[in-house]
Amino acid sequence: SDSGKLKASRYLHFATHGHLAPQDARLSGLVLSTVNEKGEEVNAFLRLVDIYRLDLDADLVVLSACQTGLGNIREGEGLQGLYQGFMMAGSRAVLNTLWSIDDDGTAAFMRYFYKSLLSGSEPKKALSDAQQAMAKSQRWSAPVYWAGFQLVSR
Repeated sequence: SDSGKLKASRYLHFATHGHLAPQDARLSGLVLSTVNEKGEEVNAFLRLVDIYRLDLDADLVVLSACQTGLGNIREGEGLQGLYQGFMMAGSRAVLNTLWSIDDDGTAAFMRYFYKSLLSGSEPKKALSDAQQAMAKSQRWSAPVYWAGFQLVSR
């Protein structure tokens, strides 16, 4: 397990496919791939139950995958989904999406977001900066490209 490496990371960025299981959030997760000892590609799936078990100390987890801000309502618990798993695992904030966003639009958004974040802005300000920059751009001004990103924090 690379949980120790994850715990030492301030920022975690997942650019992959997300899977939302509407009937049972425990079956939701992120599609990953890795390489085994022989250098062969191995596909993996990081399930919500596995995410809950991570030991994180991240300032921010970015879930650059479709619909990672959605989940299932559970009586007595509220919304259960991927971003909640990362919050429960120890992240102080999670940037996620409410709907499927075009890959090129997401790449443009992330450039604006990280430019602001790496210049010293807090994640909330970096999100606002990226959304404003996208809204002002000719190509990405439609809200479908930038309004679906949300930040959840403690």
